[in-house]
Amino acid sequence: MLCDRGKVSLLELHVGRLLFGLYQHDQGRFIKEIEQSFRKVVAENIVSDDRFYRLRVLTDVSEDHYQLSAAVTEISRPVLQKVRLGIYRDAYKSTAVFTNAKCAERNIYDAALKWAADNHLDDAVIFNDRGEICDTGIYNIWLLKHNRLLTPPLSSLPVSGVFRTWLIRNTVFPVTEQVLTEKDLYEAEQILLTNAVRGMVWAELV
Repeated sequence: MLCDRGKVSLLELHVGRLLFGLYQHDQGRFIKEIEQSFRKVVAENIVSDDRFYRLRVLTDVSEDHYQLSAAVTEISRPVLQKVRLGIYRDAYKSTAVFTNAKCAERNIYDAALKWAADNHLDDAVIFNDRGEICDTGIYNIWLLKHNRLLTPPLSSLPVSGVFRTWLIRNTVFPVTEQVLTEKDLYEAEQILLTNAVRGMVWAELV
């Protein structure tokens, strides 16, 4: 989460994403308690100065208890930039495990980011095992075509990003959630990436 001068941006969407992820992983038994604890942890870790911070809250749920932990890191002011993207082909997100939650099991994302760094790139596009675009190592992905923003539907298994949800509800461009393939990447007029901490950035496929 982005802590922007004493406030957490898009807090209610972060809460909604947390609850959505718990339900997708069949961990809804402490749902009210976790929501209350989450809000309390956020409030206790907000930094009230004129700088920017990343606030990360981890939720660990077992059969009979749950635990939340927080980490706060100062970051540079988010600015518009261009990300150099590659296509990650060494592994694919399995459609046999249906989840859009942001969770600790993110091996494919870590591997894609490592592959990108090894190839002097900033990030990489990740696909599912049906050949559909999911997202990238740290961003949701959007393609601009004919004045319309296209983004993978949740059925293609992107992470259900907070900025993704906000943009679908608030953009002035018509948004279509549809299955996207590698061909769509090359046909797009622009590639955009979104992340709740980093905001929106432009991307180029290299």
